[in-house]
Amino acid sequence: MRLIVARCEVRYSGRLTAVLPEALRLLMIKSDGSVMVHADTGGYKPQNWMTPPTVIEESDGLIVVRKRAGSTEDRLDIQIAEVLSDVEHDMGGGGSTGEGRRRARPPGTARGGAALVRRGVPAHSA
Repeated sequence: MRLIVARCEVRYSGRLTAVLPEALRLLMIKSDGSVMVHADTGGYKPQNWMTPPTVIEESDGLIVVRKRAGSTEDRLDIQIAEVLSDVEHDMGGGGSTGEGRRRARPPGTARGGAALVRRGVPAHSA
């Protein structure tokens, strides 16, 4: 997963047209091709996103994300004015392989012989 904190403008074209003016944003580019554009406000929902399969092209100061949608093309043009941080993390396959599969095993099959004793935390009245 690549996390970029940058001052950027985001233009979406496809089924409609939308512009997010230049501001400080978090760009999440996942290994499956998902791209999410977040602001520091507005909760957990991204301001814009594109789901896989996508084609991601990067040149000096510009990230272009394209996706075919039937006979049309959805497109995000992310114009980078300033990069504050650009880091990449290996998530090890997440929920689909590796560590995610180990976490998904029933408790009785976990390493170390773990067993489910109780589910949840009982509520206490005051």
